[in-house]
Amino acid sequence: MNGLNNTIAHNLDHKRPLALILLLTLLARLAWLAYAQPVPVSDFAQYLDLARSILEHGQYGYPTPTAFRTPGYPAYLVPFLALHNSWAAAMAANLVLSLAGCLLVFGLTRRLFPDHPRAALAGALVYGLNPNFIIYTGLLASENLYGPLMMGALYLALGRRRRLASAALAGLLLGWAGLTRGEGLILAAVPFFLFALQGARRLELDWRRAGAALILFVACLSVVLPWWWRNRVEIGPGAGLVTLTGVFLYEAYNPNGYGYSWQRQDLPVTMNEVERNKKGASLAWQYVKEHPERLPAKIARSTFDLYRPTFMPVYMSTRSENRGGAGGYPAKPLPGVWLAEQAVLWGYLALLALALPALYGWRKWPGRAVWVVAGVAGLNWLVYGLVFWGMGRYRLLPELLFCCLAGVTLARLFNKRLAGEPDAK
Repeated sequence: MNGLNNTIAHNLDHKRPLALILLLTLLARLAWLAYAQPVPVSDFAQYLDLARSILEHGQYGYPTPTAFRTPGYPAYLVPFLALHNSWAAAMAANLVLSLAGCLLVFGLTRRLFPDHPRAALAGALVYGLNPNFIIYTGLLASENLYGPLMMGALYLALGRRRRLASAALAGLLLGWAGLTRGEGLILAAVPFFLFALQGARRLELDWRRAGAALILFVACLSVVLPWWWRNRVEIGPGAGLVTLTGVFLYEAYNPNGYGYSWQRQDLPVTMNEVERNKKGASLAWQYVKEHPERLPAKIARSTFDLYRPTFMPVYMSTRSENRGGAGGYPAKPLPGVWLAEQAVLWGYLALLALALPALYGWRKWPGRAVWVVAGVAGLNWLVYGLVFWGMGRYRLLPELLFCCLAGVTLARLFNKRLAGEPDAK
């Protein structure tokens, strides 16, 4: 009975401050949205258009069906737009994801680092008040959905009782994540092996639990394969899951400039999207074969761009809709935008300063914590540091794990402070 009472008291101790953190998370994002009143531009406008094409025309892409963008995030927006087809409804969808992200940072930190009970609340607070995550709420970016889906799958995979139902649900989340951002299917290896491996301190292959990993795999395929078949039928053979992959690869490996450019003479936007995708992949592979000596420089630049500070979320949140011409998106006459930029810069540096010390003593971590942190960071770098080209928005999932690690550092500091008090036991 005493054990039960202690458990209830422990849960209540967490629920009250967690509720406060969720409130702060919501208020910080509402304040940013009221200030910036962001409008969707560039890629983010495309996601809104695709969601509306599903809602209003019953097809993905209008008037012509497309596979240029993955459907996960537009499909998520549809129910909100069905209630009220407006910018406010799309922002409400992002606010729901922000609150889910806060809860998942709390839950995942708790399961990754059970020896640091205060780390979960600290990590959730870091996420809730981090300027980058606050400002991202105003962007119709697929990363907003991708992060919580992957975190949810990892949370299920870290459960003490990894039941078949948990594996099936994790597989569905991973399939949705893969249709939100393609790299989700590669990073699915992390929760997949968590279901196949057992042991908190050691990772040991357990063939009895391999069935759960198989169920995860089948559930993931049940989400992905129908979309692949739709693309084959409606877009054409060779469309795959998305017709952006080859273009994206070309932007990393080509002789005409690293990164995105809307003026690509080799890949004009007037081309059929399947053929354009194939040509992009072919040109990229040809460039790699002809200039292998340039690969180290490319990888170094991609790695730097992936993890360097970026003002992109502030820039894209404070633009007006394009008024035509080559001038891009004009800035809104908002006071204090530079303060938001500085907040994102120093917020990111502070996150790194809190997360990196948590790596000290990693040998004492539970084996699954090592696998999750190293697996997510390593596979994410493999995708954007090695294969494609990197930019700050592509590290959002590792940043969520940085919040977990920052919580560990803050918990250690708090424990040391308690230990230094004269009456500490």
